[in-house]
Amino acid sequence: MALQMMDIYRKMCENQLPGETDEFMNDFQIVQINDFTQDSVRKEKVDLEECDLLAVMGLCPSRHGGLLDYPKIVTESSGLVAEKWEICLELVLQNTKESDNVQKVANNVSKPAIVLNGDAKATTKSPQASEEEINENTEDNFFASVSESASKLILHHAWMTETLVKNGDIEKLAAVAGGLALIRNRLWHYNEVIVTKQGPKQFQSLYRETCDLIEAICEQMTLYYSNNLTTVVLQDSESQNWDNPKPFHEGERLSYCIQMWWFSMETNRQYLWSSLPPNMSQNIFLAVLNDCLSILTHRYSGISPTGARLDQYRADILAILLSVVELLPCIAQNLPMLSAPTKDHPKLLLIHAKCELLLSIMVMVTAPATSISNIIVDNPHSQTLPSIHKKKPSHLEPQKTWRELICPELYTKKYSLTTPATELYLLSKLIADHPQPQWALMVQLCTSNNRAFSSTVFTQMGAFVPSHHKSGDMSQKCGLLSCSQSCLGAAGPNWPVLVAHGILLPLIHSNSESTTVIAHTLEPLLSKLSLASWECLHVSNIWNLRKPVWLASLLGVIEPFMEPAVHEVLVSVEEGRTWTLSHIDKAKGLLVESMLDMLDVLPLPIVGVLFYIKNIIPDSVKPLADSVVVQVLMATIYSSIFTLIPLLKQNRTQKEKVDFLLAFCESLCNEGGDVKLTVLEAALESRMEMHESDSDNSFHMGPENPTNDMLQDKFEVAAYSILQDINAKIPLMALHRFISYNADWIGWALGIDQTIPGETQKMKPWNNLPSPAPQPAQIMDRIGFHKFNLMMEHQLDWDSLSTHVLSSPTPALAKLLSLRPAYSPSEQPYIPPSEVTIHKEIKEALEKKILSN
Repeated sequence: MALQMMDIYRKMCENQLPGETDEFMNDFQIVQINDFTQDSVRKEKVDLEECDLLAVMGLCPSRHGGLLDYPKIVTESSGLVAEKWEICLELVLQNTKESDNVQKVANNVSKPAIVLNGDAKATTKSPQASEEEINENTEDNFFASVSESASKLILHHAWMTETLVKNGDIEKLAAVAGGLALIRNRLWHYNEVIVTKQGPKQFQSLYRETCDLIEAICEQMTLYYSNNLTTVVLQDSESQNWDNPKPFHEGERLSYCIQMWWFSMETNRQYLWSSLPPNMSQNIFLAVLNDCLSILTHRYSGISPTGARLDQYRADILAILLSVVELLPCIAQNLPMLSAPTKDHPKLLLIHAKCELLLSIMVMVTAPATSISNIIVDNPHSQTLPSIHKKKPSHLEPQKTWRELICPELYTKKYSLTTPATELYLLSKLIADHPQPQWALMVQLCTSNNRAFSSTVFTQMGAFVPSHHKSGDMSQKCGLLSCSQSCLGAAGPNWPVLVAHGILLPLIHSNSESTTVIAHTLEPLLSKLSLASWECLHVSNIWNLRKPVWLASLLGVIEPFMEPAVHEVLVSVEEGRTWTLSHIDKAKGLLVESMLDMLDVLPLPIVGVLFYIKNIIPDSVKPLADSVVVQVLMATIYSSIFTLIPLLKQNRTQKEKVDFLLAFCESLCNEGGDVKLTVLEAALESRMEMHESDSDNSFHMGPENPTNDMLQDKFEVAAYSILQDINAKIPLMALHRFISYNADWIGWALGIDQTIPGETQKMKPWNNLPSPAPQPAQIMDRIGFHKFNLMMEHQLDWDSLSTHVLSSPTPALAKLLSLRPAYSPSEQPYIPPSEVTIHKEIKEALEKKILSN
């Protein structure tokens, strides 16, 4: 039972409940790998051939993506065999370590006898391990067994790929690709750590073979999705009959095939995101989107619709452009790539070019004739419409993009009061729509634009008092393949505290020398708190574990820094130095001494916010020792020890020691005794005086300081720094899960009007899935916030659109202009003469412009 309390406390601090560690399977040996692989492959092959079933296994969400691009699901054979590989690798590494130790001992005992005082002392021989034990778990045996096992798995997955492609079963093919990705990553790792007698990098050929097979599967899946969309989804003779003089569906809706194309693209994206490795899924989806836009651009650039179907034609192109606007955040890595991709991303450039062409088609074919005439006609000779004259565009305005014209509320180059909120909303969309966490973007979201996102979230949820549930702060072992035991389960009662804690971490790591960054973030919330809300800082509430979100999150940040002090108290109790009631003051003094040492490493943003709260707290609230600093620090210690007591009882710790800890916790709630608690505030006050300079704006990002490579690097560094702390992983994962489930609510809270009339955005907790489950009915009903049944009534700024398209007249525009119904001989009898005259003027003016250029 020695040091039992410290061991339990360490596991609690590392977010591991006692008894959660996996039992090491030391009965599996390297020589069994190939038999196990053969059995797994045979069973999987029989199930697929006879029952058309393919068993899959989920990978731990904490493993998804990353530099090695881990998948979401894998085949059962690859998952089980890969786990056995890891067990054998542990045996090899353990054997190597033991062999090194034996060699060191052998070197020591092989020296000749040493003569001391005239007597020769013979050296003793160390016990020799059997030859069988030495040679069994060697790196050469590991390479021989794993390479043969991997070859069997690769051949098996190649056979499954061929079979599934023939059957067109792409859903199962995704699991095969995931299984190969897992094998690839394992082989890469073994290639780095295993050194055989033939040298290092012995797994290189198998690794290359696996990569080639994955690339082939990626090409097959891309080809399947593209062909399916082109030959099945986009084929609809009824709605695509553009020569019909009657309006489609009485002129009330767009084409069926366009609505189904959006539905197929979005549902396919969600399936790819939930199964394949993130980078692979993005590459497939990007290629499919590019191919589809090529087909759609070619189709609509060759259609001359009748006047009755002109509105349907416009709604189709508008729906395509809105779909691309909605899908772009899924494949863009950051805001600059979303707004203006470079030549390093050729497919994104092609997508933007095709969308520009679709916009030109929509304007030249469907825009009102007067809007085009106002731009292109210099000296109109029409007497029927004297208002027609050339509109001189302003050359001072920067050239707009197609996204700015289709969605001006989200994309604009002009900075205004609403621009920061728009930028933050787009950042949240990038984070939510990506197939894997983008930690650097999360840091950027929390720290950009004067921390508007952080302040908004604290204002919305900071005053809420959740029920205390300590297990909600701990990781929940998911039980999936390669579980890291640092997993985030479904949201518990305490989930707002985890989110707030996750928001504070980027602020601290990005502004480590600032004493006001958190204070300024909490100021909008704290300035609105009622007197009753401040009672949480009264001395009588130090024992109350139910605290408002803003205070509980501060305690969550402080707690890891106070762990050594708590550990010192537990060591003293375990060793018997303090374990009776007469030792309370002694233990308290020991605690304060340890805390004084720890206060030197407490982050300055936390120190600053404690003194900020001290200056604004109402006079009627009396904290412990008349100090908010002492109150918060002691509340942190109290919570750490008190939540440990149930675990100590569960592990049958001596009753006297548990009773002492209970009494010690009670003593923390008052200032009695000889221990002066005010020394804690004095120590932090001296730190504040040494850091009077404020670096609050070091990570400020706004119109005067736009995004650049240096800032992106700093965001990456800050994210990496956060993830190195085991206590920070779960809160940061909770923040990512919150953003993924509440991107639309974030936009609403920031003031972005992206809601459908009659709908109210609500903050939602998350479940066990990393992202929200698909909602097919909603996908079929709308594109983002644009409902399909209202697409025909969508209002566009035709003057701005015409100015953009006609800024550089080209022969292609003249060809598109000829597709208008007014130029069709069969339609001209039904068009008013004034319209015919306007179109004639437009055609002549456009030809002159083209020739002059």
